[in-house]
Order: sequence, then structure tokens, then C-alpha cells
Amino acid sequence: MEKLSDDFIQQLKQIPVTEILQNIYGIAVNKHGEKSYCKIRSERTASCCIYPNNTWYDFGGSVGGDTITLVQTMEACDRKTAMNKLSEWYNIERKHRQRDNKTLWNYEWARLGIQADRTSKNLNICVLVTGEQPNLLADISLYIDNPEQITAFESKYSIPFNDFRSVDTVGYHNILKQRVWYPMLKDRDDYYSGLLIDYRLFRQIGDENFARTAVVTCDENLQRASDLNEKCVLLRRAVDDISLLKVPLFNLNPTNDLQGILDGSIRFQTSNLRYYELCKWAKVRGEAVNCVEVSYDDYIVKY
Repeated sequence: MEKLSDDFIQQLKQIPVTEILQNIYGIAVNKHGEKSYCKIRSERTASCCIYPNNTWYDFGGSVGGDTITLVQTMEACDRKTAMNKLSEWYNIERKHRQRDNKTLWNYEWARLGIQADRTSKNLNICVLVTGEQPNLLADISLYIDNPEQITAFESKYSIPFNDFRSVDTVGYHNILKQRVWYPMLKDRDDYYSGLLIDYRLFRQIGDENFARTAVVTCDENLQRASDLNEKCVLLRRAVDDISLLKVPLFNLNPTNDLQGILDGSIRFQTSNLRYYELCKWAKVRGEAVNCVEVSYDDYIVKY
């Protein structure tokens, strides 16, 4: 019987346990500090703990281990079957070539919002007929009655995203910029604005120390910072040419970030403040909400 390589097994074990639980089995996972908890059985209180080293233990069922053991438990199958399932789900080959650190696995691309199996899935495509004007918001405009153009498009963009990086370096980095980097910057600004909004609200019911502690120990703020930091590391690995896309390293931490926001060393923009956030600001100021969009910077300057 062929012995599976240690490299293959390690790749299976590196798949995040939370990724399998959430995306394969649809199980909600809640983070508390460095650990996460969920229910893998019918129970009132979550007793399955996921640890930072990517292992898990279900205290109610007295079982735990790595990702392979998790699939064994969920599927009620043997270890070999569990490995086959993980290999199929995450496109990890039994006999795979050695990958450099810059090549992301499919589940890592998924964390960045990229569909790795086919490059065209990451493009905004507009299909037109002859005579129609191209859509300026589309990445590519295709004319349905131009088979040569469609054939050329399919030949170039039907390949996996990891292969596309060597076919069109500029196009590869443009997709990263539009689909990953710009949304990540917006998420970072939303994270900053969330810290400030929470701080202002807590100041209404307590002193400064109470407000700071409440904000920097909030599980949601800690999780958002951790997620953005991890996504930034993945994106930096994916970038081949910093002249086409330069991604500074994120080092988000609610304690330091809130201090930077309050002393003015951290600045951010949120052009369209979400309605529920506007309601929070209006409640703090004792105002009525008369609109659904407001310039965040203008509101800060006003108050």
C-alpha cells in the first residue's frame, strides 16, 4: 500500500478547522479571546473548543484532534476516507509539486474573496451585441456575435488563478487590487470608525477608562483586527511585483488603534456611513435621523 507523503498530510492539517466547520458543515463559530467555540452536536451550550494551534476538542463527546479527525467525527468514517474528502474539497493533490511560499492554496484565496479554480469568476463581465456601447464599470466587455473574441477570452481566463499570474502579470495584480486590496482598505476604515463609534457610545455611560476597556476587549473588535491582519499577510504573499501593487503590513490592535484615533495619528475615511451607525451618532447627540447617508469626516468636524 502506498504511503502518503508527510507533506500531503501536513497540507491537510493546515486547513483551518474553523474554515471546515463554517464552509463545509455550516456550523456557526464564535470567538472568545484566542479560542473559538461551536456546537457539533445537539446541545444547549457550545462545548467544542477550537484552539489557536488549529486543533479542536469536544468536551461533551470527549473527542478531538486535527482537521482529519474532525472530518472523521463529522462524517463517521475512517481516517483514509476523511483525508480523501479533505483532498477533494480543497483541491490538494496526493502527489503535488513543492509549492513556494507565495503560492496560495484554494482555501487561502477564498479567505481573500478570490475564486481560485477559474480566473474569469473574479471578473465583472459584460456581454453585449454589436452596436452597444461597452460598460465602463465592467472589467471586460464581450460581444456575443464575435466568436473569435469569446474564444480568446476563454483561452486566457478559464485557467486557475495561480496559473494566471504567470500569463498576465499586470492583469493578475489588477484583479488583486480591485477585488482584494481596495475592499481591504475599506474594511480597515470601517474597523477604525467602529472603534471610535463604540468609544463615543461607552463614554455616555461611563468614564474614559471604562470606555477604553470596553472597546479594546470587545470580541468583535479583536476578531476584526485579527482577520484583517491575516488577510494582509496572505495578500502580501500573493503579490509578485510591488511596483504593480504595494501592500504595507497591517498591525491592527484595538488598544493601539483606539489611542491613535483619539490622538489624531490615525486618520480614516468612511464616505457613506451605514444607517445604523448614523443612528448611533444621532442618539449620542440627541438628534433626529433625517437622512441615510452622511459624510463621516464632515460629522466629525462638526462635533
